[in-house]
Amino acid sequence: MEVVVLSKNSIKIKGKKVSIVVDPQKEVRTSAEVVLLLSKTSSFDSSKIEGKRIEISGPGEYEASGIKIAGELMDGNLIYDITLDYGNILLAKSTAIEKSLQKKSELAEGKDYHVAILAADNLMNSDILTKISTRVLILYGEKAEEAAKSLGKQDLKKTSKFSAAYEKLPQEMETVVLE
Repeated sequence: MEVVVLSKNSIKIKGKKVSIVVDPQKEVRTSAEVVLLLSKTSSFDSSKIEGKRIEISGPGEYEASGIKIAGELMDGNLIYDITLDYGNILLAKSTAIEKSLQKKSELAEGKDYHVAILAADNLMNSDILTKISTRVLILYGEKAEEAAKSLGKQDLKKTSKFSAAYEKLPQEMETVVLE
């Protein structure tokens, strides 16, 4: 699995057989089979996404190109549980995760994730780390570095691309800031 920054608020998640673009911005031109939008109000120029098979912008359960995606709506934002290459990924905005943990959402709390990818749109409460079971926390977006520091993470691993095989993920939770 690989996570690459396309723009400040857009990423691409690549598996062995499928690519997912999250919140593609107007300046982003790329190829991907799946487009995920983290907000009900998000929009994008579909002509700039080559090979797009499906666009997901609402709650529900989806299967596309060999991956499973479950989406839950939380105050206008979406939280996704993605099964990609036999690994589990949690994908959401940080505000949506905090609200879902307050409401005891099944997607965010009580499930083990190999990787949690959060679009940092606010500072985060450190309780989030005890409630989300993940081996790698990836933060990206406008407030990624500030959000990591609000979680008590000082020695940050900053990069434009994160790449790892699920079986080689660290045993202790690692925090990565994509920029």
